[in-house]
Amino acid sequence: MKRILTLSIAALLFAGSAIAQDTKTSKDKAGKEWKKDGKKGKHGKHKGAGFAKDLNLTDAQKEQMKAVKQEQHSKMQNILTAEQKAKIAERKKQRQAEAKTRGANRFGDMQKELGITNDQAAQLKTQNEAFRNKAKAIRENNDLTKEQKKEQTKALHAERKESMKAILTAEQIQKMEAKRKDGKGKRDKKDKK
Repeated sequence: MKRILTLSIAALLFAGSAIAQDTKTSKDKAGKEWKKDGKKGKHGKHKGAGFAKDLNLTDAQKEQMKAVKQEQHSKMQNILTAEQKAKIAERKKQRQAEAKTRGANRFGDMQKELGITNDQAAQLKTQNEAFRNKAKAIRENNDLTKEQKKEQTKALHAERKESMKAILTAEQIQKMEAKRKDGKGKRDKKDKK
């Protein structure tokens, strides 16, 4: 019981500090803007999962932690005014718009670097839209367990990779894989610092 209480308090402190710091930003050495809680880009959402893994929490503890976080979120929502909630919603929309712009820029860069034709680009955009819709359907399907969602998402990624082979040339795929490995290597080096 003492262990659960300690973990609950740790979760509350962790969640509270993450929420409090989420609204503040700072600049790193390169001048890029990052959130102070250490979340960067699309991979930041996995930080909480690593926290639970490091503590080797049981499934029951994970469920209890989730319930505590949901309760805390609900309490915090009750504290905020309608104006503050509107600001949060607006910031969320801004982040989504910025993410969409970054994605379009990355796609444009990839198109130039790989020598993708306009026809290939149109096919890839159609494929990506279908992928996003299928992935969203998996995430929102409450009839699936977490493990089933994970398996279906993994299968969807494999399907996407195979369908890319029908759109891109072998040379373009090689360039894309090399670029992906290079990017992963750079991220791994940053994470070790």
